[in-house]
Amino acid sequence: MKKKSDSITFGLISMILGILSVFLFATCVNYVLIILSVVFGIVQIVSCRQKGMAITGFVTSGISLILSVLLWCFVFQAVLAMGRGGGYYYEEQENDYHGLNDYAPYGGASVEPEEL
Repeated sequence: MKKKSDSITFGLISMILGILSVFLFATCVNYVLIILSVVFGIVQIVSCRQKGMAITGFVTSGISLILSVLLWCFVFQAVLAMGRGGGYYYEEQENDYHGLNDYAPYGGASVEPEEL
C-alpha cells in the first residue's frame, strides 16, 4: 500500500479556488472554479494525510454554488415579473378598462357605500 504524503499543494489549490468561486459567484466562471476546487480537494483527500484545506475548498465551493443558484432564481423571478406587466398594476388597469370600480372588484353589482 502506498504511503500518504504530507504535501498540502492540492488542498491549498482547492481552498484558493473555492474562495475565488465565492467572490465570483455572480459570474459563469464560478462553475468552472467549483468543479476544479472539488477535483483538487478529492485528490488531496485521497493522496495526502492533511485534509483541512481540501475540506475548506469543498465548503466554500458549496457556499458559492448555493449563492449562485439563489442569485439566478431571483433574476429569473424578476424577469418573469417584468414579463407579466408588473403584476397587480396590470390587473388594476384591466379592471378599470372593463368599467369595474373599487366597490365591485370581482365583477359583482356596483353599490356605492352609504355616506355617514
